This record gives sequence, C-alpha cells and structure tokens, in this order.
Amino acid sequence: MLGAHQRKAAVNLLFVVHWVLTFCFLISAFVVAGTANAGFNVVLTGLMYVAFGVASFLAINRYQSSTLLGSLIGVSGTLTLLSLQTAIFWGQLSNCSRPPRGTIVEHYTCENTSAMQSVCAFAALLFLLQLVITLALFSWRDELAHGMLMYSQVNAGGYGDASMPPPESGPDYAPYGGSSRYGGGGGGGGDQRGGAHEGA
Repeated sequence: MLGAHQRKAAVNLLFVVHWVLTFCFLISAFVVAGTANAGFNVVLTGLMYVAFGVASFLAINRYQSSTLLGSLIGVSGTLTLLSLQTAIFWGQLSNCSRPPRGTIVEHYTCENTSAMQSVCAFAALLFLLQLVITLALFSWRDELAHGMLMYSQVNAGGYGDASMPPPESGPDYAPYGGSSRYGGGGGGGGDQRGGAHEGA
C-alpha cells in the first residue's frame, strides 16, 4: 500500500506525463489547424489540456481543497470522454480522400494526413492517461486533500476531521475553576492565593 506522500508523488508523475503528451498534441493540433470545420476545435481541445494540467498541479500541490479536488475529478472525467471522441474523429478523418487535381470542394480539406494520424495517436494516449488520472484522483481523494475537510471524515456537526475530538473534550481542556493535567484551574487557584494573603 502506498502512503499519502507516495500517492501524491505518483499523481504528480502522471501530471508530468500529461504535460509531455499535451505538448506533442498541441504541436500536431497547430499543424492541422487549417482543416475545414475541425481545425479550431482541435486547437481548443489542446488548450483545454494545458489549462487542466496547470489547474490540476495547483490544486494538488498548493490549493489543497476537497471542493476543488471534486471539481478536478469531474473535469478530468469530462476530458477523458473528449479525448476518446477526438481520437476517433481524427482517426477517421485521416482516411480522407483528396479531390482530383483542379477540383475545389467547399468546406473540405484533406491535407497533412500524417498530422491527423498524429493527433489521433496522442489523443488516444491522453484518453488512457486521463482515465488513470481520474481513477487515481477519485481513489486517493482523502490523501490528496490532506489538511482540509476530508470526504469520508466530515462529521454531522461539521467540526473538521471526525477523528479529532472537539476542544471541550480534550485532555488539556479544563472548565473555569476545574483542573487539567497541567495543574489546577485558573479560577480556584486565584481564590486560594487571595485567601492566603488575607490570613497573613
């Protein structure tokens, strides 16, 4: 079993691989950006990968919040489906047929088929990676949100971590006039000292 630090390091490693694949995907997307009816969409998809990579790194390593982590899981699941759709679309589009020489077909282009296949390949790899990231974020959500309100440790009263007793029940708490393990109570001690001075 991996500890909390090992799981966090594993997720960060997945994000590093995600950045590398995103960079390759984005280069291919810019190459096929001139494709009719599809070029803008693939570039926008690449920019969404970039935004996810930055937001996920900040959410895991800086802004550790259970709410933000839940949103990140939802976005990662959505990008998983988008990656699958992108891989299928550009894989089919790479099999297009060029029109005869001198023939102009409006809103139709069939150029850079190798770049289209590259987009399909990196989208397929990102689909698999996004699936692993989504499962890792969901399975390790408590450890990744360490220090904040945990998903499975929020009690009915809303007092942070359910494994920690409220201050009124801790061993160091002593009501006014009572005693704790560090000595007598504040109120009672003051009255006794006052009585001793009066007797003197």
